[in-house]
Amino acid sequence: ALTTIPEKIEKEYGKKASILASLLVFLLVSPAPYLLMLANIFTLILNIKLIYALLLSAIVSSIYLFKGGYKSDLYTDVFEFFIMFIGFGLLFCFAYLKAGDFTYLVNNLPAEHINPFSKVSIGYIVVWFLIALWTFADPGFHQRCNAAKNGNVAKYGILISILFWILFDFLTNISGLYSKVILPELNKPIMAFPLLAEKILPSGFKGIFYAALFATVLSTLNSFLFLSATTFGNDLFPKITQKYNNITINTRLGLAVSLLISITLAYYIQSVIDLWYYIGSI
Repeated sequence: ALTTIPEKIEKEYGKKASILASLLVFLLVSPAPYLLMLANIFTLILNIKLIYALLLSAIVSSIYLFKGGYKSDLYTDVFEFFIMFIGFGLLFCFAYLKAGDFTYLVNNLPAEHINPFSKVSIGYIVVWFLIALWTFADPGFHQRCNAAKNGNVAKYGILISILFWILFDFLTNISGLYSKVILPELNKPIMAFPLLAEKILPSGFKGIFYAALFATVLSTLNSFLFLSATTFGNDLFPKITQKYNNITINTRLGLAVSLLISITLAYYIQSVIDLWYYIGSI
């Protein structure tokens, strides 16, 4: 069975095409944006410098992957799935009760938040549309579908997931709009969710939300980190060096390399949107 996209490319088009595909996949699944998100949560909670928060985030997101590999990624994702929906559901409910219904939201948002095309060019929107399309070539889809029991399990898994993605995107986007109304002077957008939670949630619920925020970021961070590591360890490193070591050793090496690159990118490009744009537009 073929476990990665570059393996399929090599089978169809040869080794050189496979190496190029491996480089592109390795860049596309960089966990740098999510590492930065997690680091920002740590800076808020622990009041530490960004570089220390990035190092802490790297340790938290990778320590179990070094030991358990793919299974540890799957098991943690299942747990985080429930936590993230509960937490953002609570945030939305409290924001709705505090700020009012959708009519109030529309009436109090700045005009540019109502018009999806304001202040940006058509070219910028097209680039983001193309970035969104990369989902169809997502190595995570390939990896998980290949690991499914059969084709039907994979197909219905994706269809059910789409419904949950729509629901979760609604919760995060509407909560972001509520944060604009409730926190109009916020000058650091990446802190919109944590500061909204600080403003409207009681202590117990606030703890649940922070767990959800942590789970939301970590579930994507550990998956992208593992994809990046397997791409490096399975598709890139052996082909370039001609050293076909144990796949486990290569993957652990890939984890270390991916973390180092991601920490560097997150430290010097301290914007999640910019990281998504630069990486995705490749």
